[in-house]
Amino acid sequence: MPLFQVQCVQQEHWATISYYEMNTRVGEQIRVTSSPVFIDGYTDPTNNPQKISLGLFSNVNRNPPIENTRRLIGKGTDRKALRVVFYLFN
Repeated sequence: MPLFQVQCVQQEHWATISYYEMNTRVGEQIRVTSSPVFIDGYTDPTNNPQKISLGLFSNVNRNPPIENTRRLIGKGTDRKALRVVFYLFN
């Protein structure tokens, strides 16, 4: 069975993150270029490309249940881009 090599074009960003409160998107979409990227509930205004702080997103329609949920995010989570190799067999 012959193997074919396919050119893969590396994108500038590997993910696009949108932040929602209930059914409403808050703020702009964030294109992620670094790996890993950490998402937390704090306020870090340093423009660190490896960190997204949800505390910087403001919403005039935020209600108490959303405020309580945001407090629980705390240290948050991290996401990593892993190199993926695809093989196609026929």
